[in-house]
Amino acid sequence: MRRDYTNPSGALTDQMTNFLPHTPADRQALCDAIGITSPEALFEDIPESLRSQLTYTVLPQHGLSEQELMEELKTLADNNQANGFANFLGGGAYPRFIPMGVNTIANRSEFYTAYTPYQPEMSQGTLQVGFEFQTMISELTGMDVANAAVYDGGTAVSEAAFMAVRIKRRKKILIAKTVHPQHREILATYVEGLGEVTVETFDPAHLDQTLNTLDEKEAKTVACVILQQPNYFGSLETTQNIQDFCQQSGALFIVSADPVSLGLLKAPSDYGADIVVGDIQPLGNHLAYGGPYGGYMACKQKYMRQLPGRLVGRTTDRKGRPCYTLTLQTREQHIRRAKATSNICTSQTLNVLKATVYLALLGPQGLKHLAHLSVQRAHYLAERLVQLDGVELLHPKQPFFSEFALTLPVPVKPVLDSLNTHRILGGLPLADEYPEHPNSLLISVTELNTPEQLEQYIRFFSQALSLTRPDSQAGVSTSPALEAYSS
Repeated sequence: MRRDYTNPSGALTDQMTNFLPHTPADRQALCDAIGITSPEALFEDIPESLRSQLTYTVLPQHGLSEQELMEELKTLADNNQANGFANFLGGGAYPRFIPMGVNTIANRSEFYTAYTPYQPEMSQGTLQVGFEFQTMISELTGMDVANAAVYDGGTAVSEAAFMAVRIKRRKKILIAKTVHPQHREILATYVEGLGEVTVETFDPAHLDQTLNTLDEKEAKTVACVILQQPNYFGSLETTQNIQDFCQQSGALFIVSADPVSLGLLKAPSDYGADIVVGDIQPLGNHLAYGGPYGGYMACKQKYMRQLPGRLVGRTTDRKGRPCYTLTLQTREQHIRRAKATSNICTSQTLNVLKATVYLALLGPQGLKHLAHLSVQRAHYLAERLVQLDGVELLHPKQPFFSEFALTLPVPVKPVLDSLNTHRILGGLPLADEYPEHPNSLLISVTELNTPEQLEQYIRFFSQALSLTRPDSQAGVSTSPALEAYSS
């Protein structure tokens, strides 16, 4: 049966349908029940300036067959301008190739519908995935133990900071200004509810100046120092001075690391990290309009009981068969609230599954090769772009991984707008987060950026600079690289 939309009473007709939406009469009854005149009243607290002014095409009111509906939706989807763009965006979320095997396994109903392993004896497959994930993260980071994930990379940074506060019983957190700006905002939000805990931002390039302002007594109040590697600009940080400070003061050294970079770079354990965190989105998880993602956390064994979330362990049952169980559950739903390390209430199990399958399919050599591809292509693009007049690396003395920041001789926005017309998402302007860099651009390169896309970027970037230059000598640079390209 179906509702008759032409009848205000919403009377049923004898026409069959697979979907019974609310009629106008249904919606009015709901509004009457909660004391509003119309559904629009639910949004009165949102300023008019923040509401979309776009009008949307509504699907036909009459019923459609499945085939007709799919054709209608495909027609609408083809209007999305994001289709077919070459993507050079980064800043913490990275488009990477995802093998078919990842979703083939993750979409199995026993995995896809699973929620949380509250009954470990009934969730052996899910628990084994968590155990394998922990093992892989421990091997990548060089840490002794890892948990079964937390919400995302930003949450992991804050959870690690408060691990340090609990472990050291100190109230000061030092975090580099080159850590992802959104992650720093999450930490600031966490701190608001804790009163005595303070966060101080430092510039890694001038870390010695920051440390020199701390006398011996103040140094003993620092719970941890947080660094991102590679940092938000894609550059690799110098770590020896932080390692020395942490050893002398007793503070913990926390590193937020891109997991793909760990296929090529040193494990954080090699340069003194006590806790390592990051986001697992680059490991087999789609960008998905910003989530859901997942965060990993790993640490030295002596800090294991302060890890938030869950930790899966392997044991044997009464018949001697291998089995898996939740060894630690340190959230307030499982233990006394006073002893809980966090109120984290999910382990992002499906995202963890995808990351685990992805890493298993690639293996150590595959991950290393993937990282190599990204590095080589990023450096090729950077070398070609800095040959254009007025274009410079923002941090020319720092090595970088697969992202790099450029300073342009013109405003960034017109250049990006011009690239957009050629279906290229050219990068992220840095001025929004770092006002001191008004004409700087963050560019990310992954294995999905083909050599052909790199050449197109160089060509149209050069054209965009020419169109944007205010002087009369605007034009494509006559550098050897561009002359070779033109020929």
